[in-house]
Amino acid sequence: PVMCVNIKFDLPKVEHISRQYCSRYMDIVSLLLILNISISAFMTGVIWIIQLVHYPSFRFVNPALWGDAHAHHINKITYIVAPAMIAELCARIYWLYLDINWISIFTTILLLFIWLSTFTIQVPLHNKLEQAWSLKVVNDLVYSNWIRTVLWTLTTGILLIGYTRDLG
Repeated sequence: PVMCVNIKFDLPKVEHISRQYCSRYMDIVSLLLILNISISAFMTGVIWIIQLVHYPSFRFVNPALWGDAHAHHINKITYIVAPAMIAELCARIYWLYLDINWISIFTTILLLFIWLSTFTIQVPLHNKLEQAWSLKVVNDLVYSNWIRTVLWTLTTGILLIGYTRDLG
């Protein structure tokens, strides 16, 4: 929970301002938690669809049509995931800045591992697939994507635990 320090002043007006600031601060932190839950839940849904439906369907694309199919995937999915991933990172860092607690720290670490997996594993595999279709690379993509699937699912669960803890 957020702790606000109220300095006791003899002037009621100043004390009122201090309480008002504390209330606004807690409102911002609560809104950031809700924003983080929303974005993380959205990305969890996206990654499960990618994991169970989309990436496995790469196995059935006619290799002669692969270049167009893969280009379509990359072009369209980027419009969905890039803004959400950037928004999630910004919201998480701002929340961490305002409210350092085990949930904000742990979920930020998980998010950094998601980004690390994305740019060190999945993007290089997509770069290989951009050159040519390969069943081995498609399978590597499907199997390695479980990292992000598990991490986003875990992140959403932990954020929800934090939210319900704040309610109670």
